[in-house]
Amino acid sequence: MNNLFPPIGFIFDLAIARELGGFDDKLPVLGDWDFHLRFCLQHDIWVHPEALAFYHMRRSATGDMGNTVIARKWEHDLYNAYLRNKWLRIGADAGVPALLMNLVGQPGYVAAQAIKQKTGLRAFLSDLNRKRKALRKR
Repeated sequence: MNNLFPPIGFIFDLAIARELGGFDDKLPVLGDWDFHLRFCLQHDIWVHPEALAFYHMRRSATGDMGNTVIARKWEHDLYNAYLRNKWLRIGADAGVPALLMNLVGQPGYVAAQAIKQKTGLRAFLSDLNRKRKALRKR
Protein backbone atom coordinates (compact mmCIF):
# COMPACT_ATOMS: atom_id res chain seq x y z
CA MET A 1 0.00 0.00 0.00
CA ASN A 2 2.93 2.34 0.68
CA ASN A 3 6.66 2.55 0.15
CA LEU A 4 7.52 1.21 3.60
CA PHE A 5 11.28 1.71 3.70
CA PRO A 6 13.82 4.03 2.07
CA PRO A 7 16.58 2.71 -0.21
CA ILE A 8 19.13 3.25 2.57
CA GLY A 9 17.23 0.58 4.54
CA PHE A 10 17.62 -2.20 1.97
CA ILE A 11 20.74 -4.30 1.49
CA PHE A 12 20.64 -6.50 -1.58
CA ASP A 13 22.89 -8.61 -3.75
CA LEU A 14 24.18 -6.65 -6.76
CA ALA A 15 23.87 -9.67 -9.06
CA ILE A 16 20.16 -9.94 -8.20
CA ALA A 17 19.70 -6.20 -8.71
CA ARG A 18 21.25 -6.48 -12.18
CA GLU A 19 19.10 -9.53 -12.95
CA LEU A 20 16.00 -7.46 -12.08
CA GLY A 21 17.10 -4.50 -14.19
CA GLY A 22 18.10 -2.33 -11.22
CA PHE A 23 16.33 0.89 -10.36
CA ASP A 24 14.24 2.41 -13.15
CA ASP A 25 16.20 5.58 -13.99
CA LYS A 26 13.17 6.99 -15.80
CA LEU A 27 11.43 7.48 -12.46
CA PRO A 28 12.51 10.76 -10.82
CA VAL A 29 10.96 9.56 -7.52
CA LEU A 30 9.74 6.20 -6.14
CA GLY A 31 12.25 4.17 -8.16
CA ASP A 32 13.12 2.45 -4.88
CA TRP A 33 9.51 1.38 -4.32
CA ASP A 34 9.32 -0.07 -7.82
CA PHE A 35 12.63 -1.93 -7.34
CA HIS A 36 11.71 -3.20 -3.87
CA LEU A 37 8.43 -4.67 -5.12
CA ARG A 38 10.08 -6.31 -8.13
CA PHE A 39 12.71 -7.74 -5.77
CA CYS A 40 10.13 -9.05 -3.27
CA LEU A 41 8.09 -10.72 -6.01
CA GLN A 42 11.05 -12.99 -6.82
CA HIS A 43 13.19 -13.16 -3.67
CA ASP A 44 12.76 -13.35 0.08
CA ILE A 45 13.74 -10.41 2.25
CA TRP A 46 14.82 -10.49 5.87
CA VAL A 47 15.17 -7.91 8.62
CA HIS A 48 18.72 -7.37 9.88
CA PRO A 49 18.70 -7.17 13.69
CA GLU A 50 21.25 -4.33 13.89
CA ALA A 51 20.73 -0.73 12.70
CA LEU A 52 23.36 -0.07 10.04
CA ALA A 53 22.23 3.35 8.79
CA PHE A 54 20.17 6.37 9.79
CA TYR A 55 17.55 8.12 7.68
CA HIS A 56 17.00 11.81 8.34
CA MET A 57 14.02 13.87 7.13
CA ARG A 58 14.74 17.57 6.56
CA ARG A 59 11.18 18.85 6.83
CA SER A 60 11.97 22.51 6.15
CA ALA A 61 14.67 22.03 3.49
CA THR A 62 13.91 22.66 -0.18
CA GLY A 63 15.64 21.98 -3.49
CA ASP A 64 18.51 19.49 -3.54
CA MET A 65 18.77 19.55 0.27
CA GLY A 66 15.11 18.62 0.71
CA ASN A 67 13.81 15.11 1.01
CA THR A 68 11.70 14.36 -2.06
CA VAL A 69 8.91 12.90 0.07
CA ILE A 70 8.35 16.43 1.43
CA ALA A 71 9.98 18.90 -0.97
CA ARG A 72 8.52 17.23 -4.07
CA LYS A 73 5.35 15.69 -2.63
CA TRP A 74 3.35 16.55 -5.75
CA GLU A 75 5.82 14.50 -7.81
CA HIS A 76 5.45 11.56 -5.42
CA ASP A 77 1.67 11.77 -5.79
CA LEU A 78 1.97 11.84 -9.58
CA TYR A 79 4.35 8.87 -9.83
CA ASN A 80 2.48 6.97 -7.12
CA ALA A 81 -0.54 6.96 -9.45
CA TYR A 82 1.67 6.10 -12.44
CA LEU A 83 3.23 3.09 -10.67
CA ARG A 84 -0.06 1.78 -9.29
CA ASN A 85 -1.55 1.92 -12.79
CA LYS A 86 1.52 0.14 -14.18
CA TRP A 87 1.32 -2.61 -11.55
CA LEU A 88 -2.42 -2.94 -12.03
CA ARG A 89 -1.92 -3.66 -15.73
CA ILE A 90 0.95 -6.08 -15.06
CA GLY A 91 -1.15 -7.95 -12.48
CA ALA A 92 -4.16 -8.06 -14.80
CA ASP A 93 -2.01 -9.46 -17.61
CA ALA A 94 -0.71 -12.14 -15.24
CA GLY A 95 -4.22 -12.93 -13.97
CA VAL A 96 -3.49 -12.06 -10.34
CA PRO A 97 -6.60 -10.31 -8.95
CA ALA A 98 -5.52 -10.55 -5.27
CA LEU A 99 -2.27 -8.79 -6.09
CA LEU A 100 -4.23 -6.09 -7.88
CA MET A 101 -6.31 -5.31 -4.82
CA ASN A 102 -3.18 -4.96 -2.68
CA LEU A 103 -1.37 -2.76 -5.17
CA VAL A 104 -4.29 -0.51 -5.93
CA GLY A 105 -4.74 0.26 -2.24
CA GLN A 106 -7.04 3.25 -2.25
CA PRO A 107 -9.23 2.41 -5.23
CA GLY A 108 -10.69 5.88 -5.83
CA TYR A 109 -8.35 7.85 -8.07
CA VAL A 110 -5.99 5.09 -9.16
CA ALA A 111 -8.62 2.52 -10.07
CA ALA A 112 -10.59 5.16 -11.95
CA GLN A 113 -7.50 5.93 -14.01
CA ALA A 114 -6.73 2.25 -14.56
CA ILE A 115 -10.16 1.28 -15.87
CA LYS A 116 -10.50 4.12 -18.37
CA GLN A 117 -10.79 3.19 -22.00
CA LYS A 118 -7.46 2.85 -23.76
CA THR A 119 -7.74 6.32 -25.28
CA GLY A 120 -8.32 7.80 -21.82
CA LEU A 121 -5.42 5.85 -20.37
CA ARG A 122 -3.17 6.92 -23.23
CA ALA A 123 -4.15 10.55 -22.61
CA PHE A 124 -3.39 10.14 -18.88
CA LEU A 125 0.04 8.63 -19.59
CA SER A 126 0.80 11.21 -22.29
CA ASP A 127 -0.01 14.00 -19.85
CA LEU A 128 2.20 12.34 -17.23
CA ASN A 129 5.04 12.05 -19.75
CA ARG A 130 4.71 15.75 -20.75
CA LYS A 131 4.92 16.77 -17.08
CA ARG A 132 7.96 14.54 -16.56
CA LYS A 133 9.75 16.03 -19.59
CA ALA A 134 8.93 19.58 -18.47
CA LEU A 135 10.48 18.83 -15.08
CA ARG A 136 13.70 17.56 -16.65
CA LYS A 137 14.05 20.79 -18.69
CA ARG A 138 14.09 22.90 -15.51
